[in-house]
Amino acid sequence: MQEPCSAPSSDPAVEQSLRLEIAQLRAELETLRQEKSDLEILLEMTTEHSDTVEAELQREAEETLRESEHRLAQFLEAVPVGVFVVDGGGRSYYANRMAQQILGYIPITQVATDQLSETYQVYQAGAERLYLTADLPIVRALTGESSTVDDMVLRQGDRTVPLEVWASPIYNEKGQVVYAIAAFQDITERKRAEDALRIAEANYRSIFENATEGIYQTTPDGQYLSANPAIARMYGYDSPAELMASVGDITQQVYVDPQERDRFRSLLTQHGEVKNFEYQVYRRDGTVMWLLESARSVRDGAGRVLYYEGMCIDITQRKQQEQSLQQRVQQLQIEIDEAKRQRQVAEITQTDYFRQIQQEAEQFKRRLAE
Repeated sequence: MQEPCSAPSSDPAVEQSLRLEIAQLRAELETLRQEKSDLEILLEMTTEHSDTVEAELQREAEETLRESEHRLAQFLEAVPVGVFVVDGGGRSYYANRMAQQILGYIPITQVATDQLSETYQVYQAGAERLYLTADLPIVRALTGESSTVDDMVLRQGDRTVPLEVWASPIYNEKGQVVYAIAAFQDITERKRAEDALRIAEANYRSIFENATEGIYQTTPDGQYLSANPAIARMYGYDSPAELMASVGDITQQVYVDPQERDRFRSLLTQHGEVKNFEYQVYRRDGTVMWLLESARSVRDGAGRVLYYEGMCIDITQRKQQEQSLQQRVQQLQIEIDEAKRQRQVAEITQTDYFRQIQQEAEQFKRRLAE
């Protein structure tokens, strides 16, 4: 019977080394487990913190948005023009206080764009018809077009309010029109001023065209800028246009004495105006005419002379009458002097002294005759 085989003997050093390696692996495994646990805790905390941060950011964003909207509303309420906003569907979205004041009431949100003119009684200025819907600036803005008009009026009973309106589209990030905004103002006073200006201009034009006095504007170097019919007739031209086209140098073509033009300009330079300036000019046919002129210099903001403007009248007949009168006065003076001389002679011949001399002369003549 054979003896059983004996177990191989173990090496204590190898065994110790294996045990150390196993212990190290177990420690590393425990470390990994701990790190995993820490990471899970950190991830959970990070997720919770992220939710908190996101909520805080959302709250801050909403608060900022509310503040921005509040400031915008304050700004829109403070602006001195009406502001009216419709959404992309054309429904009323917002109107500030001035808009409500001009319109006369709070805008109706259910009003469609094709009913705006009728609802708010918007008319074409100078016409008895409602403003065409397609031409309304806010409707044009919904199509992406910015526009400005000043031919719109609101009719509120017996009251008519002329408006100037500006409108623009508002786009989203995709380039789609989501709102249209219109700003408008009551331009009653401006229209009154424009009407008054038109009337004043018409009156001035009527005076300018129909005045019997010549009215003109010229450059300092002697070119006509404007002339009325009266001055054209004075110079013998059929129209102001013909006068201005024919006369390019007033000094050389018009003045009989060009030095008078220099004196005229010198007076304007010194005093800014000239009154009752008399001088002679040539008419178109070469005849000489006397003019009486008053003029002033028109200057810009820097004091530079832009042009002269003035009025003149033909005093040729008066001058001829003055000359005729002067000649008559001179002739009368001669006659007076002659009559005076004859009277003096008559007075002398009636004196005793003259008679005595006359007698002596007679006696002297008789003696000479003997």
